[in-house]
Amino acid sequence: MVTRFQIEDIIAQDASGVVFRALDKNTNEPVCVRRFFPFGAEGGGLDAEEQVAYRMAVNRLAEIRHATFRSVVTGGCDPHDGMPFFASEWIEGESLAQRLQTGFLSPMEVIEVIHGAFDAAEVLSQMLEEQAVWIDTHLSAIFAGIGQPGRRFVFTISPTQWLGDHERRRSLAPIAKLAEELLGWRNRLVADQAGNGLGAWVKWVKLYAQSATLAEARQALVTATTPVAIPKGSPTAPLAVRPQPTKPMLAKRVPGMETARVSNSGVRS
Repeated sequence: MVTRFQIEDIIAQDASGVVFRALDKNTNEPVCVRRFFPFGAEGGGLDAEEQVAYRMAVNRLAEIRHATFRSVVTGGCDPHDGMPFFASEWIEGESLAQRLQTGFLSPMEVIEVIHGAFDAAEVLSQMLEEQAVWIDTHLSAIFAGIGQPGRRFVFTISPTQWLGDHERRRSLAPIAKLAEELLGWRNRLVADQAGNGLGAWVKWVKLYAQSATLAEARQALVTATTPVAIPKGSPTAPLAVRPQPTKPMLAKRVPGMETARVSNSGVRS
């Protein structure tokens, strides 16, 4: 990171890591560089084996080109402390956090955001060979109106989704929370018909957050928000609980545990 990228400004910083605006000296283009703490601020970086697996995973992510996904340029680990980082395309536009400063989104806009979230999550799931909500659903990480055809809303991968177990990654609860934030429904009880049927869909997602697939949640969204088919109650439950992989990409280290496993997506757990 030190040799290829010239840091220009700090965009954000919290307990999970720091985000920079930087210049990619290979292309002379601005990029977003995110350095994150895989095991917490005091947990140290990745060891040698984990660093190899991480670079392999980043190389796979760099192959993705999709209208709803913020393209990954490259990534690696700091040679001094093993802290991982990745660089992605620089997005000019306003985040949804900025957008909400002028008012909540309309139901139709929220439906479009959620479909975009499903698109990005499904593309990442296919590349990483594990179905999960890989995207960052924080309002500050989702960009809108960037002025490029077909790119209404753009999402980025969430480093924190690479941590912990599969149960947390696959949960659809963050997408339901995103919808509530965009509609101004946080801590509110809403009717099923609210938001053109989004009220019923949010309730359904919360109920089946761990068992429903991305495809089932998308179909439930279509069913709940189609004007001629808004249900009186919650949408139909998932057809079946899907089997879940047992090998997460990256798990928190447990004292005394010396063995390691490598998941399909390539990062040690």
